[in-house]
Amino acid sequence: QSCRSFCDKPISKKQIEEINREAEDAGSQQSSEVKEKIEAAAKKAIEILNQGIDQLKLLTAQVQDSDTYRKTMRGKTAYFFSGGYLDDQGYGNRQYYKRYSFRTNLSTELFDWWKVAGSLSYSRHRQNLSGGASRAANFTTTLSSPWLRNEDNTGWVVSEKTGERMYSYGKYTNNFFGAHILNNSGDYWDNPNDDSFDNNMGHILSAQVNTEFTLPFNLKFRSALNIDDYWYRTMQYTSAVHGSGQTAPYGISILADGGYASRYNFNKRSTTWNNVLSGEWMIGDHTISGLVGHEWYTWDSHYEQGWGYGIMELGKYELSNTTKNFGVSGGRDKYSLLSFFGKVDYNFLNKYYLSASLREDGSSRFSSDHRWGTFWSTGGSWRISKEGFMEDLKWIDNLSLRGSYGTTGNDKLIVRESNGKAGDEVLYGYQGTYESDDLYLKSGLKPSTYPTPDLKWESNQQWNIGLDFSVFRISLIRLKI
Repeated sequence: QSCRSFCDKPISKKQIEEINREAEDAGSQQSSEVKEKIEAAAKKAIEILNQGIDQLKLLTAQVQDSDTYRKTMRGKTAYFFSGGYLDDQGYGNRQYYKRYSFRTNLSTELFDWWKVAGSLSYSRHRQNLSGGASRAANFTTTLSSPWLRNEDNTGWVVSEKTGERMYSYGKYTNNFFGAHILNNSGDYWDNPNDDSFDNNMGHILSAQVNTEFTLPFNLKFRSALNIDDYWYRTMQYTSAVHGSGQTAPYGISILADGGYASRYNFNKRSTTWNNVLSGEWMIGDHTISGLVGHEWYTWDSHYEQGWGYGIMELGKYELSNTTKNFGVSGGRDKYSLLSFFGKVDYNFLNKYYLSASLREDGSSRFSSDHRWGTFWSTGGSWRISKEGFMEDLKWIDNLSLRGSYGTTGNDKLIVRESNGKAGDEVLYGYQGTYESDDLYLKSGLKPSTYPTPDLKWESNQQWNIGLDFSVFRISLIRLKI
C-alpha cells in the first residue's frame, strides 16, 4: 500500500537525480567489492602458478641431474625401463590369464670411437583354461540342477573334504545329458576340491647386445648378438573324485579308474650373431662404399610329453602319482644357417651408378655335398636428367634408366597336406626318418621320409630393366620390365 501510494505520486526531477546518484553509489560500491574479489582471486592464481612453476623448475632440475648422472666421464649413457601386469578374467567360473612383463634398453658411448648398446625383454604368463566344457559343447537340460541333491531331495550333497556342493551327473535322477557346465573347475595352483583342471604357463625372453667401432680409413665395424628363448608348459588333470561314477562318501571316495594326468613341455631357443665391416670413401668425383659380413643363425627346439591313468589319491596331480597306462613321447629339432656376404656400390658425379653383391649360404637342411649355395647380383643406373643436354628441359625433374640381374636362394622345404594346406617344415630332407609302428606289443619302426641326399638349394634368376621419371613435380613414375 505504501509502495502504491508512493508510486501514485508524481516524481520530481530532483528525486530522479537522487535516485540515480544512489544507484551509482551502490554500483560503485559493488564494483569495488567485485574488483577486490577479482584481484584477490587473480593474486591467488598467480601464487598457485608461481608454485607450479617452482615445482616444474625443481622437477626439471631433478631430471637434469638424472641426465647428468647418466653421463660418464668419457661419453653418454641412456637407459629405459618399463614393466606391465595383466590380469584378464575369462567367461568361465575360474578362467584367467595373468602376465608379467618388463623391458629395458641401455646404450652408452664409452669413447668417441666405441659404442655399446643392449636390450632385454621378458614376459611370463600363467593361464587357467578350466571352467567347464567349451561353450560349443555345453549342452545340458536347464531343468536339472548342476549340483547334486540327496536321494529324498531335501538338501544338497556336499563334499566330505571341503563342504562344497557336489556336481550332479545323474545320480538319483535320469534326466542328465550333455557336458556338465561346472565340471573342470579346478586350478593347478589352487585345487582344494580335487576338481579337473587345464592350466598352462610359459615365458618369452629376448636379449640383444651390439657394439660398434669407428676405425681409421672411414671404416666401421659392428657386431650384434640376439638370443630368444620361448618356453611353454601345460598341466592337465582329470579328477579322481568327481564324475559319473562318484559314490558316497562324496568328495573323498576315489573313482574306480582313478584320475588322469598329463604334462607337456616345449622349449625353443634361437641365436643370431652377425658381424659387418663397412666403409665409404670419396675420391674426387668418385664415391665408393662397401661392406663385408658374416651371419650365423640357429635354433634348437625340444619337447617332452607324458601321461598316465589310475591316480588313486586325493590332492595328487603329478605323473608320478599315476599307476597304469603310462605313456611318454618327445623330440628335438635343430636348424642352422651360416652366411658370408659382401657388397660394393660406386657412383660418379651422382650420375652413373654400379653395384655388385655376393653371398655364400650354408644350410643344415642339405647334405655336406650340397650344403652351400652361391648367389650374386649386379646392377647399374644412369641419371639422364643430370646430363648437360637435359638442362633446358625444365619440365623434367628426374629421368633415370636402370637395370639389374641376380640370383636368390631358398632352403625352406614345406610339406603340403592332403587338404592342400601347408604343413610342417622338412629339416632333414637328405636323411631318412622313421616313426614308431608297434605290432602286437612288439616295438617297431617304419619309414616316415625317404632320404634325398642330392637335394640342394633352390635358385631363382631375376633380371629387371626400368625407367624412372617425374615431370612437373609430380610423384616419381616407374616403368619396368
